[in-house]
Amino acid sequence: MKLFSSSLVLGISIVFFAACGSDSKTDKDANQLAKLKNEQKALQEKIKALEAKAGPQKNIQRKVPVYVTSMTPSYFATYIDVQGKVDVDEVVNAIPETPGIISAILVKPGQMVRKGQVVATLRADQ
Repeated sequence: MKLFSSSLVLGISIVFFAACGSDSKTDKDANQLAKLKNEQKALQEKIKALEAKAGPQKNIQRKVPVYVTSMTPSYFATYIDVQGKVDVDEVVNAIPETPGIISAILVKPGQMVRKGQVVATLRADQ
């Protein structure tokens, strides 16, 4: 019986001390919360006093119109114009079958040429 009573006293004392410890923390939190609310109230009063002192001209807010557009599926096409320069990998030397002086060049620099196309005419009067 003595063991049971000492266990009971020990259990009650542990519960009592645990409950006391949490109350002090809760009281500290409640006191801190009340203090912060008082500071907030004081700051709000100061803000109101300064706003009243500044007048209504300083509190003008800009209003921006907002429009709503409903979205519908549509065709989207984007075109890009690009300019560039192409460098040739190989240089081609054109050697005529008969020697002569070039009388006319029939193509312009940068013009596309095909196989068999006449590029220049020669004058072979030597």
